[in-house]
Amino acid sequence: MQVSRVAPSLWPADCRFCSGCRSFVPLFYTTGSRCKACASAAAHHGHIQKTYGIGTREYNAILAAQGGVCAICGARSRTKRFPVDHDHQTGVVRGILCKRCNHDLLGAAHDDIELLKRAIAYLESPPAERVLG
Repeated sequence: MQVSRVAPSLWPADCRFCSGCRSFVPLFYTTGSRCKACASAAAHHGHIQKTYGIGTREYNAILAAQGGVCAICGARSRTKRFPVDHDHQTGVVRGILCKRCNHDLLGAAHDDIELLKRAIAYLESPPAERVLG
């Protein structure tokens, strides 16, 4: 039930009016004046705006351009929003990646292209393969 504004005296029992989605939600599913989903979306918007200088519209456009998946491994997010990947030297946003690709892969390699090329070469031709046949 979506409405524009309702006096608190007219709210259904055990419900609260969410100022985000402008609908009634169960009391247990609220955080302040918003439902948990709207509060989470607002917090995410504030974080990416402050940290990366992009808004929710830009975040969603980047993710849509990537087909809604991690730009490296193609994973879909089932529960959490993907992190924003950015160049730590310039701050320029590069794309949207899953935690594994953003932190565990690029972060662990410190964005070092040569290191990542050596890792690919290693995977394509492991030294043990040459020794053990």
